[in-house]
Formats: sequence, C-alpha cells, structure tokens
Amino acid sequence: MYQDNYPEMLKSAYVINISPYFTLVFNIVKVFLAASIMKKCHFCSRDDIKSKLLNVIDADDLPAFLGGNKTDPDGNPLCLTFVNHAGKVLPKYFANKRSISFSKVEGVQKLIVPRSSFSEIKVEVSEPGMIIEWEFEIKSKDIGFGLYFEDSSKEMVDIVSVQRIDTEEFSETGCHKCEQAGTYVLLFDNSYSWMRSKEVHYRVVTSSSKTLGDISLD
Repeated sequence: MYQDNYPEMLKSAYVINISPYFTLVFNIVKVFLAASIMKKCHFCSRDDIKSKLLNVIDADDLPAFLGGNKTDPDGNPLCLTFVNHAGKVLPKYFANKRSISFSKVEGVQKLIVPRSSFSEIKVEVSEPGMIIEWEFEIKSKDIGFGLYFEDSSKEMVDIVSVQRIDTEEFSETGCHKCEQAGTYVLLFDNSYSWMRSKEVHYRVVTSSSKTLGDISLD
C-alpha cells in the first residue's frame, strides 16, 4: 500500500551489517517491491558501511560507530545522547487490545451477519450538528463497513464508503458530524463471504458537538 500510494515517504534507506544469508532472503522479497523503492534501498556489509555512508553524510555528522567523527560530549562513539539504539521493549509499550474484552463493555451489542449477506444498524438523528460515534470488533476474519444517510425518498446516500476492516489488533472507531437530521445507516457487509457468518460486537452513540470534546470530526 505504501509503495503504491506514498512512494515519496521514503527518501533512502540503509540496511547495515547484513549477513550473507540476507541476500538469499532478499532475492525472494525484492520481486514484490517497486523499482522506484529498490533504487532508494542500500545494503551495507560490515566492510563497506563507512564508505557508503560517507558518500551521503559528512564525516563530522556521522556517528563514530558508523565510521564518522561525531561522538557524545564525553567521547562515547555510540552517541547515546542523540541515537536511539534498539533494545528490549517494555510490556507497557506493547500495542494490543484492551485487557477487558470489548464484548463485556457496557453498551456493546452483539450482531451475527450471515454469510453472503449484510446487516444494517439504523440511527435516528433528531437535529443537524449531532455526532454519531461508533466502535466495533469482529470475532474473526474481516467485514465490510460503511455509513449511509437515508433521504426522504428512501435512497441511500454514501457518507463513508464500504471497505473491509480487520480488527485483530484494535477495535475500529469513527465518528461523523451529521449535516442534517434523519436516519443514518451503519452497514456491516458480509456479502463477499460465501462460507462464513461474522460475529460483530458494536456500540453506537449519538451526542451533540458541544459534548463531544476534542475528537476530530469528518
């Protein structure tokens, strides 16, 4: 996704201290990378780190442990005052789901979306400017999700286009500021799955913009 839509996010990447086995593995991986990305990737063995990095970084700016002249004020070549070296990640920084199951949270409801089908959750909004907030998790696999407005002729106006969402790591959350009163429809689409029904746990809240706080609005 990144190489197709955001190729300029990467200016250049240097992979250092590569082992002989790296080349074998990378020969398999590189067929999936765009040529424009490959041109920005540089691979350095222990023997040529210094020469390759000094081609693009001045010696006085390159840390000593990489072959340059720059050190910490106390002379430490590892430059610990401005280089964050890899280390053990503490459990408190782990990105994971909440300790309490989302299905047990107050206000959460269960929905079974049959295979090759879809389910709608209708939300009535009494006045313009109200906020619809949603959060949901799928027990397994993924599901399509979208938001629509049902106009006076019962036509469905697309607000949030349907896209398939996987909540294996985090629950999906979102909000929308309603421009007009009426019926809004949250759509859970499982029409693409011929074999599996999907179990969804969700909650939907409506509130005025004055009580929403600092949540970024669509």
